[in-house]
Amino acid sequence: MKTLILAALAAAPLFASCSSTKNSAPAMTPEQQQAAWTAYMTPGANHKLLEPMVGVFHTVVKSRISADAPWTESTGTCENRWILDGRFLETKFHGNMMGQPFEGRGLTGYDNSSQDFVGSWTDNMSTGLAPISHGKADATGKVLTLLREMKDPITGQWTKMRDVTRIQGPNAHQMESYCQQGEAPEFLMMTLQFSR
Repeated sequence: MKTLILAALAAAPLFASCSSTKNSAPAMTPEQQQAAWTAYMTPGANHKLLEPMVGVFHTVVKSRISADAPWTESTGTCENRWILDGRFLETKFHGNMMGQPFEGRGLTGYDNSSQDFVGSWTDNMSTGLAPISHGKADATGKVLTLLREMKDPITGQWTKMRDVTRIQGPNAHQMESYCQQGEAPEFLMMTLQFSR
């Protein structure tokens, strides 16, 4: 922990040098810098909201490519575990999609600086990383909504994505993924039910 704080303090001037001198925060003492960095790097109550999603889950996935397309259904497994000393949930997903084996990796966490939940995703059906999503939990702490925009590889258009995760209890949660492209209305593109 001490090494991590020292590394953070060593990096702090680099971050400070990237900021503009106009409208910048007042100068901080090394002790204030250390306290600020410690607060930034320390997992807290918002990280704990993700705890019910830790473990191995069976999944049922329903998906479609457009609002008027038929639903397809598949099953799989998902393992979520804490990494980096409780800072992020690492997701490993195995299933099938469009008749092919599907494997994905994700990270979900809470950014103490932006005060947003954050997430990223990649899988074996893409060559890119999904742009980082940002969002909030509702007042209950059991509904998490993350937003992102990504380029549709088929149409080349920017697409707005909204993922809503509902923690249903210690052994189940559900994610709904909504898609909105151009002037078209948003539609429910995918649901994932996780249970154990």
